[in-house]
Amino acid sequence: MNAPLTALPAPSPARRAAQLCLGPTAPLCLGSSAELLAELLGPPDPGAPRLVGADAAMDVQALRSALAEWPRTRGASAPGIAWALRWADADGPGLRARLDALRAAGAQDLLALVAEPPAGLPAAAARAHIERQAFAAGFRKHPAYHLCLPYEALDADAWPLVVPLQRIPDAALAAYPQDQLLAERDLHMDMLRETGERADAHLIRYQWAATLARGGDRVLDAACGLGYGSYILARHSSCASVTGIDGSAYAIDYARQNFATQDERLAFHAGYLPRDLAQLPDASFELIVSFETLEHVEEPQQTLAAFERLLAPGGRIVVSVPNDWSDETGEDPNPHHLHVYTLDRLRREFSTHFVRDRLVQQIASGCKSGLGGGQWLRMPRTWRELPAETRMPPDSEWWIMGGHKPALQPPVDLSHISYATAQRPWRREAGAAQAPIARGLVLAMHCVPASVDPRIEAFWLALAEQLASQGLRLVLLATTAIETPGLDALPIPFALTDFARWRGQPSQGIAIDEQDILDTVAWYRCSYAEAEDAQRVAHEFLGDVLDQLRPCAVLGWQSLNPVTRRLRHLGRARDIPFWSVERGWLKYTLMVDTGENNGLSEQATSLALGHAAATCAEAPAQVAALVERMRTIDSPDRYDAPAELDRAAARSAWGIGDEDWVLALFTHGEPSLHGRDQDCLADLHDCSHASLQARVDALCERVVADGHWLLVQEHPFNLAAGRVLALPAHPRILRVQQSTATVFGAADALLFTLSTLQFDAVFTGKPFGLLARSLLAPVEGVPWMREAAQAADFLGLLGDTAAWPATQQRLLQRLAHWHTQALLDLHGDALAPAARRLAAHLAQFERPLDSGFDQRVDRLLQRWGG
Repeated sequence: MNAPLTALPAPSPARRAAQLCLGPTAPLCLGSSAELLAELLGPPDPGAPRLVGADAAMDVQALRSALAEWPRTRGASAPGIAWALRWADADGPGLRARLDALRAAGAQDLLALVAEPPAGLPAAAARAHIERQAFAAGFRKHPAYHLCLPYEALDADAWPLVVPLQRIPDAALAAYPQDQLLAERDLHMDMLRETGERADAHLIRYQWAATLARGGDRVLDAACGLGYGSYILARHSSCASVTGIDGSAYAIDYARQNFATQDERLAFHAGYLPRDLAQLPDASFELIVSFETLEHVEEPQQTLAAFERLLAPGGRIVVSVPNDWSDETGEDPNPHHLHVYTLDRLRREFSTHFVRDRLVQQIASGCKSGLGGGQWLRMPRTWRELPAETRMPPDSEWWIMGGHKPALQPPVDLSHISYATAQRPWRREAGAAQAPIARGLVLAMHCVPASVDPRIEAFWLALAEQLASQGLRLVLLATTAIETPGLDALPIPFALTDFARWRGQPSQGIAIDEQDILDTVAWYRCSYAEAEDAQRVAHEFLGDVLDQLRPCAVLGWQSLNPVTRRLRHLGRARDIPFWSVERGWLKYTLMVDTGENNGLSEQATSLALGHAAATCAEAPAQVAALVERMRTIDSPDRYDAPAELDRAAARSAWGIGDEDWVLALFTHGEPSLHGRDQDCLADLHDCSHASLQARVDALCERVVADGHWLLVQEHPFNLAAGRVLALPAHPRILRVQQSTATVFGAADALLFTLSTLQFDAVFTGKPFGLLARSLLAPVEGVPWMREAAQAADFLGLLGDTAAWPATQQRLLQRLAHWHTQALLDLHGDALAPAARRLAAHLAQFERPLDSGFDQRVDRLLQRWGG
């Protein structure tokens, strides 16, 4: 049995910086006293040496001996060094001497921690002094600088100082000493060897851009300058390569000597933009980064066009420009800036070639102020991501814009969507043997292939039979082929963007709300024009279906599906009762809500239903029946998955010991939940992509520090969309793609966002926690990370196995209530009663068909039958 976890204190900023820039191996710690080291870095790691004493710590031979001994005693390469010192040791010539000694001893990654400042000394001034001394001694800022030091927080820099540094390669330092670099700084600046707010502004852009690189991406850094940004991109992503291009031979030689020698994925080439990009083949890169470029080139549109050619379909691009650096003449006084950019101009030019999806406001020290009459005002450092289409942009010194090149759409066979020869078994025929359609027609969307779940078609057939017995007829709007005889269907495209490919341009004059178009762009990653065309065709077609068939009730499929959203909008405008149907929280069930079942279910938004769920007290027999039902389910997987492995086999395959404590995280299908341009669901579920990533970062850090394991199984939709969590490269943090049952069995505790798998997890008996506000968040005893002060506290709650049985019983009560009251069970003999239940509900809505029904059907089929 694994011992319960206890909540451990969160690492100090210094300790966290040591983990980020010195690696997972415990560092070699230097300091003038054991007390100072303990104050700044905490208690020593077992077996990690600490050299204490001002003289011994800076003795070159002692350092060399300690560094040489490290691989033999620790089984690892040379360590990073954490160096704790007091300001008294940093102020004056002694600092340079100590830095020289560290370099002479072979120090590579160095984290300087400075404490005990004199009264009144600003931390920013002290940082600048230490960094300049380090640069002169042959060190530069560490590429993880802004992982350790949040950009905006540097405006309120505080003691003790955390200064992450890295050794400059010997040959590069000899070729480009600091004095020479300072002489060239009007044309070339290595921001890793510069101090202050403007250097930080350049570094944080590349740090952010590295998060956009996916595993295996080929990255282009266009106008790379001295190559420091390319180095950050390579060091902090799992990309396959980074190619830097710049017009300066000096810059390329510097980049090769300083950075290409440190990472074999880096390559630098001389070339002018856009001319020399023509030498590169089409679709050469999955990510293009080009900061501070467009204002420098004579033809920025030609440069963007070249980027479009070089970017692979589905690839991402990020650029930056200064925001209105013009003077009273309207021109930029910087002689190297050939253009003045504003956000409007950047949007206009960028959108000619790419789909906009990211926008960042950045300020280093100040910018023109709208409230200040256009005057340049001092402002704090700012790095704030905004909605890409924000209509009221704030003041900004630079704009960073991200986007993508739409993926090549595979040929979609839409030939089956033709009504020219469509059968009409569902039209009213007088004198037919079966009961005539007298009371009305129910329209329902069908989107699940029989190969995924044949129970869905079986349910529609049972529902059709039940409705027919009450004088109603079911007609499906089917996005997939129907394999069950006896079901009446109109085939329609699956993706909303396929409506335009199927039908072409609709009639003119249909006004589509701009937000709907932007939502479509965000969901499908298509162009604005394609989204607008698709919305217009879908609006006209679905509106025509409702007007000609005149259903008494409409069932959409999955409330956030863009086709369902358009159908719901049109149905409600016509006062037609509307429900959204979706595969339910428990496997082989359906959930049916009036409005939202995928996002904010009515179980959460309805006052009455929420109260009923919170106060439910299902009989023990109902709970036992549900538990027995779930035992008969073959697997919790909703999609194709590998064969199940038992706990021992799975752990052995992943290199996990029997006694190791393992967490498993399952994500939800984020593109289908947060795939819209401006989505308040991120706030209401407390789960945006950014907030989820931040929580996962904190968990990974804690898991590594505590010696545990984390398995991350992404939803198939996330994998298909390339929108997955960024994970640290650590042997105990693993991406897995196994059957859900395999991962459930291998883990000791489980983590979920909004995935329906959390409902299946209740029956495993294993503790689980939530990284988002799901339907289970209000249940007493379920750990929710938002309510934990630190990641360590959250993990401590997950490890409290003694408290979980009571929580599980409360969860079983809640699920038994929902199973009985809110879900339609399609498992085994429960399917027919579920169909009767829904049919009885729909039968209360009546819209008798008039004598013009047949003619309207003919017009519909003829109009859309081409």
